[in-house]
Amino acid sequence: MKKLSETSESLREKIIGLGEHSIRKHYYTSLQEQFDELERFRALLDQSKEMIFLGLDGCLMDVNQTASSFYKLPKEKMLGSTYESVFPACITNKIAYLFEEAKYHDALTLETQIKKTPIEFTLQIILFRHVPYVVLFGTDITKRKEAEEEIHRLGNYDPLTHLPNKNMLNERLFGLKQSCSKGQNCGASCQYLEGCKYSALLLIDLDHFKELNDTEGHNQGDVFLKELARRLGDLLSRGDFLCRFGGDEFIVLMESLHVELSQTISIVESFAYTLKTSINQPISLGHTTHLCSSSIGVVIFRKGQTGDVIKQAEIAMYEAKNSGRNTIRFYDPKMQEAIKHKVSIETSLRRALKKNALELYYQPKVDATQKIIALEALIRWHHLEQGFIPPSEFIPLAEENGLIIPLGAWVIKTACLQLARWSLDEKTSSLTIAVNLSIKQLQSEAFIATIERILEATKCPKEKLIFEITETLFMGDVDAMVSKMHQIKSMGIRFSIDDFGTGYSSLSAIKKIPLDELKIDQSFTQDIKHHTDEAVIIHTIVGMAKNLGLRVVAEGVETKEQFTFLKRAGCHVFQGYLFSKPLPLEALEKIL
Repeated sequence: MKKLSETSESLREKIIGLGEHSIRKHYYTSLQEQFDELERFRALLDQSKEMIFLGLDGCLMDVNQTASSFYKLPKEKMLGSTYESVFPACITNKIAYLFEEAKYHDALTLETQIKKTPIEFTLQIILFRHVPYVVLFGTDITKRKEAEEEIHRLGNYDPLTHLPNKNMLNERLFGLKQSCSKGQNCGASCQYLEGCKYSALLLIDLDHFKELNDTEGHNQGDVFLKELARRLGDLLSRGDFLCRFGGDEFIVLMESLHVELSQTISIVESFAYTLKTSINQPISLGHTTHLCSSSIGVVIFRKGQTGDVIKQAEIAMYEAKNSGRNTIRFYDPKMQEAIKHKVSIETSLRRALKKNALELYYQPKVDATQKIIALEALIRWHHLEQGFIPPSEFIPLAEENGLIIPLGAWVIKTACLQLARWSLDEKTSSLTIAVNLSIKQLQSEAFIATIERILEATKCPKEKLIFEITETLFMGDVDAMVSKMHQIKSMGIRFSIDDFGTGYSSLSAIKKIPLDELKIDQSFTQDIKHHTDEAVIIHTIVGMAKNLGLRVVAEGVETKEQFTFLKRAGCHVFQGYLFSKPLPLEALEKIL
């Protein structure tokens, strides 16, 4: 039976007892939750890929499992260790710096190596209840470093030969310039000039290397380049720098050779010949061997003059190519001036063509009675600043850069317009005009369409137009040229072969070409009086032309004796200064 009443003392004790039990129960739960949270936090720290260190008063008070595993020490042995016994000096110095400067909460990042492993550390001092703790995070960056090295290798080294590439060369040249005592381009005012040593750059270009790739395949070409790179590397002295500059080009940089230019030239010349001789030795390609020569361009310079050395070496190398290959050429400033002049002429020529600032001169051709029956159109250029520029200077340039195509089209169109005008006048309607044709024009796929368009636009009497070709035509794909010439011939245009007897023509080739006329080269007419060989050659050419049904034109006729001989030999048409030099249109029409 339940008691009806309790004393106040017993009730008080019961209430207190209940309170203590409730409080104990509450704090136990709270503490348990905190322990669980700490265990979760510890587990997360231990599973982190980063090493984590917590320090206080110069010693480690906690580390995670990653740090323990890296150092291969149990946590217990690491705790209490001084910073100096765990970290390299660069880390401990930074910790001291942060304390000295009171840089709390500022994070510092730096890279170092521990046990030959690259580690990136982030460290900072954190105040907790006014107590400064040191916190360090360490990350193994081995893979990142390997990736960076691979990127650097791909960007700076040739994948085939494993030599440095042009990026590394530019860095090397930049470093050389930075090492200059004055740090700027050398000049007469440079106080360090007297003691400055000369350096040299040699550009090696393999001659006809494309033929190896074409005949043996690119794999064999690669084998050759790798072996050649090894051979060149064996010739270097300490401090020399070798790189693969391009497909079949290598560069050697020789730094700080000698203060005397003459001594430097001697050193470099000797080494260049050593390079050339070594390259000339055969290289085994397994089932065969390959011989190769080289053209080497050399430039000698001081440290502060690195800006244009590669361009200058290229100029010297091309000079070696033009000198027959398998040779060495040193850069001469005159070469650079020639290049600049060439570029200037090309730019001006493009401008002149665009502005219609060129002119056609006409040189008369006469028959046996010295009556003008035909003309040869010759392009002339009067430069506004440089005056008359001879065709021998700008025509080869136009051939080289492809400008001969639009230039040739302009000549043909201008001649056709003139023929159309003359056809309206009874005095000039029988005249023909010969236009010199470049082989590159014939090789152009658009040439036939260009001719058709010009003929349609000018309404030119086609039979009055003659194209003069040279014997260089026989050096290329004769069948392709002949096919195109037959198409042109079908339009009504005639063909003449110029400078006959000095080139590569043969009877079989001439029989293929739809010729109407043959011009005897002027070299045979010059010495008719003194050399009987020339007379025999002329008689032979005239006889051959007669049998082939070709008209014969003798050019370069300058004397009456030559004219008389050529008439008797059977020539039909004559051209030369004896009759007239090339004339502008206005002067020509006065004598027609």
